[in-house]
Amino acid sequence: MNSLVCNNEASRLEALRQYQILDTPPEEAFDDLAFLAAQICNTPIALINLIDANRQWFKAKVGLDVQEMPRDTGFGAICIESGKVLIIPDTLADERFATNPIVTDSGLCVRFYAGVPLLAPGGEAIGTLCIGDRVPRQISPKQVEALQAFSRLVVRQLEIRQTLAELASVKQEYKQGQETLLDIVTDAIVVQDLSNKILLWNKNSEKLYGWKSEEAIGKQSDELFYTEPLPQNLEIYQTVLKDGYWQGELQKTSKSGKQLIVESRWTLINSEHSQAKSILAVDTDITQKKQLEKQFLRAQRMESIGTLASGIAHDLNNVLSPILMAVHLLKSKSCDPQINQMLSIIESNTKRGADLVKQVLSFIRGIEGNVQGQAAMRQCTVLQVKDLILEMQQIISQTFPKSIAVYTKIQEELLPTCADSTQLHQVLINLCLNARDAMPTGGTLTISAENIWIDETYASMHIEATVGAYIVLTVADTGLGINSEILDIIFEPFFTTHFPHFIV
Repeated sequence: MNSLVCNNEASRLEALRQYQILDTPPEEAFDDLAFLAAQICNTPIALINLIDANRQWFKAKVGLDVQEMPRDTGFGAICIESGKVLIIPDTLADERFATNPIVTDSGLCVRFYAGVPLLAPGGEAIGTLCIGDRVPRQISPKQVEALQAFSRLVVRQLEIRQTLAELASVKQEYKQGQETLLDIVTDAIVVQDLSNKILLWNKNSEKLYGWKSEEAIGKQSDELFYTEPLPQNLEIYQTVLKDGYWQGELQKTSKSGKQLIVESRWTLINSEHSQAKSILAVDTDITQKKQLEKQFLRAQRMESIGTLASGIAHDLNNVLSPILMAVHLLKSKSCDPQINQMLSIIESNTKRGADLVKQVLSFIRGIEGNVQGQAAMRQCTVLQVKDLILEMQQIISQTFPKSIAVYTKIQEELLPTCADSTQLHQVLINLCLNARDAMPTGGTLTISAENIWIDETYASMHIEATVGAYIVLTVADTGLGINSEILDIIFEPFFTTHFPHFIV
C-alpha cells in the first residue's frame, strides 16, 4: 500500500486503544465486511484482526471459532510490521512459515494466507483484514484490490464508530467535552435535531462556514447555509429518516457569502430507545477540487476548439489562395477599367478574408501554446508594460467621451516582461472598450499594473499557472458590472455580450 506506516509501537497501540474496540460484542457492520471479503476471494476463512501488545483479537471472523490468539501465532504481526499486503500462496513451501502454529495445528492447518494492514489516519497499522484457506492457492490482482478497499472500509467504520461514541460522551458532558472530542477531526461536524435546529457546531465548522459556535447553535440550519430553503434538503431529510444515512455533494453559503461545495455525509442518530433523535452531518470542503476540475475541463475544451478551428482556417486559406492568384492574373491581362474595378473589389474582400484566417490561426497558436507549452510559437519580445499603459491612456483620452475620466496606477520599478506586444495591446484596448460600453453616462476607468510572485500554493490551485515573477494588469471601471449568470463563461472563445445570448 502507498500509505505511510508508523513503526512506533507505542503510537500504534495508542491509536488502537483510542478506538475502544477491543473485547466489544460483535457488530453487524464488521461482520458484513468479513463475510464479503471471504465471498469475493472465495475462501473459507476471513478475519478482522486487531493486534494488541501481546495478542491478536478478532472483531469479526468467518470460518474460525477462536476469539483471539497470541501475537506471535499466525502472520498478522508480520503483515503490520511490513505495512504492506502479505500473500503466502503455500505456507508449507516457505520455511519461514512452515513451522508456525496455525500451519502445524491440525485444527487450523492454514496453507494459504493473504493479509492487508488496517492503517489508522496517522499511518499506524492497528491490525489486518486477512483471508485464509486450508489448501494452497492464489488470488487475482482484482481480489487484492478488493481486500485493500475493504481494509479502508474497516478503518472508516472504526472512525464512524469512534465518532458516534464521542457523540455519546458529549451527551454526558455536553458543555465540557464536546469541543475537545469533535475538534480533533478536520471536517466540519454539525448535529441538528429533527426540526433542523443546530445542537452541535465544532471548531472546523467555524473555520469552514465562518459562524462562531455561539452564533450557530440554536439556529435553523437553512438560515446559515442557504439564502432560501432548497427542495433537495427535504428529500435528503426523508432519505436519512428512511435509510439512516445519506451522502452527496451540497452547495452551501458561508457567513461572508462565499459559495462552498462540500462532500456531506448525514447519519441518523437514535436515542437509547432506538427512536430517531438527531442527524449528524460531516462536511468536507471540496470547493478547490471542483474548481480544478472545472479548469481542467475548460482547458480540454479550448484544445478541442483549437483543433477544430485550425482545420477550418487551413481549408479557408486553401480556398482563398487560388482566388487571389487568379485575380492578379486577370488584372494583368485586362484593360477594361470596369472589369479591373470589380477585380479590385474581389481582391480586397479576399484579402480581408485571408486576414480573418490569420487572426483565427493566431488565436489557435495561443491555445496550443497554453495547452502544450509551446511558447516558441508566439512572437514575444521584452517590453515595458508601463510604456504600453501610458500609450493606452493617451489614446483613450483622445478618443473616449470626456465624461469618462482615465487614471493609471503603475508600481515603481515595474518589471519588464516577455510578451507579444501586439496581442497585449489588443487585450488592453478590448478591455478599455468594454469598460467604455459599460459606462454610457460616464465614470472612471483605471488601468493599474504591479509586480507579483506566484508561489507553489497558488500554482497548485490553477492548472496553467507556474511559479515565478509576473505582472498583474488590471482594468477597472465604475460601470454596470457583469451579470452573475454569465460570469463563468465570459472567457470562453467567441463569447460576446454585444449580441444577447450569442455564444459560438
